[in-house]
Amino acid sequence: MRVASTSPTGDHMPTDPTGAANRLRDRILDAVEQYDAERTDSDTHDDPLSRSYLEHLAKRYDVISQRGSKAEQAQKITQKITAEFSLLDVRVLRMVADALAAAVPAIVTKHAAAGMEPPQIAEKIALTPSRVYSILREQRKAEEVQEIIAAGVANDPDPHASYKKYEKALANADGAEDFLAAFRAALPDKTTEPPTA
Repeated sequence: MRVASTSPTGDHMPTDPTGAANRLRDRILDAVEQYDAERTDSDTHDDPLSRSYLEHLAKRYDVISQRGSKAEQAQKITQKITAEFSLLDVRVLRMVADALAAAVPAIVTKHAAAGMEPPQIAEKIALTPSRVYSILREQRKAEEVQEIIAAGVANDPDPHASYKKYEKALANADGAEDFLAAFRAALPDKTTEPPTA
């Protein structure tokens, strides 16, 4: 289906948004991407771990991934990272990535509690909305489990002894560490307990 559009002179001319217009858009994006890549590739980066440079690499890689660009374009980024990042740089980024992955549920929950809608969070953090909803459900379940464990610990005459029994009984059991961690968090400080006679 052709849609009429207005030229700079005011005349109406037919366009094809699924054909020529898309090809033109792709050519423009290719030109912008190439210009940006050449401009940045010619720059000297004293600190490849700077926020601005990491943002640049992330955006370039995202554009290539989203648009299914040619393999050689992705290879250029890989070569650039190989040339500019030291072993220590790679170690730092990998450690930060691991820590960040562990923090994502808390970050999502924090912004949801502040009133941000899950689709907004998903867009900002580059996750799917369904994944954000899943994280929020998992966090609510974890909070409910923590509340149940805390109530049980509060009514236990010797919660520290109970913890030791659970720790021994659940050694190497799947999922036990989460339960034991919640139990530990609910334990009262031993220094606040009255001395035994």
